Amino acid sequence: MAGSYRWNLSFERGYGSVNAATGEVLSFYLWQDADSKTKTSIKQETALARATARVEDLLSEEKLSQVAPVKADDQAGSASYSFRWNRIAGDDIPYVDNGVSITVDGATGNIESYRLTWYDQAEFPELAGGLTEEAEAAYAQLNGLELYFMRTEKDGAYHPVYAFSENRLSTMMDVATGEALRYDGTPAVAQKRPEYSDLAGHWSRKAVESLKENGYYLEGEKFQPDKVITQGEFLQYLYGKNSGEVTPLAAVKRAADQGFLTTEEMDEDQPLTRGMAAKIAVRYLGLEAAAEHPEIFANLFSDAVPTEYRGYAAICKGMNVMSGDKAGRFNAAGQMTRGQAASVLYRLLSL
Repeated sequence: MAGSYRWNLSFERGYGSVNAATGEVLSFYLWQDADSKTKTSIKQETALARATARVEDLLSEEKLSQVAPVKADDQAGSASYSFRWNRIAGDDIPYVDNGVSITVDGATGNIESYRLTWYDQAEFPELAGGLTEEAEAAYAQLNGLELYFMRTEKDGAYHPVYAFSENRLSTMMDVATGEALRYDGTPAVAQKRPEYSDLAGHWSRKAVESLKENGYYLEGEKFQPDKVITQGEFLQYLYGKNSGEVTPLAAVKRAADQGFLTTEEMDEDQPLTRGMAAKIAVRYLGLEAAAEHPEIFANLFSDAVPTEYRGYAAICKGMNVMSGDKAGRFNAAGQMTRGQAASVLYRLLSL
């Protein structure tokens, strides 16, 4: 929907966006107090049925005919269930950048959020003649690879690629040549991941190791989980496998180009505060339009969150990206450690 206009709406306990030309619902998020959340009481099958009904209600018949549900992992015990429908292009090939994502409250069965991403001008190449003997041989040896369409930053075009799943597009293979690719379509170069020697028994170890397994890590023999992290290091960590040899300064510049930082906020050597981490996370999720209206959010923390950060803090708590300290405080001015940063990024990227 690039180049189109939309209405961004804020209302009591929620916000959303609508295509200004067609009236099509593009997204919404319905917010509720964390204290009102109760244990999961509906089964995943029931949640999926309700999500399916809402997708069928909101999508046009044309778009509905072009999507297919993605098999969801077991989410038993979750506060909410997440489901996705991928756009299907060509010969039943998923286009992972497009589709619908939706979440369902695990206790009430109510729809919590909905998001539609759809590029109207997308053109998908024909696959005829594109599969070489080398690619087919590699595909046969790597059981589990599937075919996807993905737009790359290399040329902005849509390319067919092999990958193990849409959540592991860091490991892709060119359909025509069998060559391993990075996310931007350039040849992948094997990089040795660090083996941190100082994480044994630390509370952040699981998040740090999970991020590293998926290509997100900071260089060095030690992770130093209790050391304060800088703004540049945090953004370098965020870009991870998508950045190659990016420096903290380059990461900050890239974040500014993408709207995750303002010019005034750029300072790669500045210790990262919890307030700034919340701003970056919310902007990364594309939810800043709502966060900029603190008057629609209640303070969900035990301390007084500054007005500048209230919307960002509330969204981070509602999305389970940042939950506060043991005393329930947001502590906007508090400096984040590398271990805390790993926890935030793990939750953020899991969304």
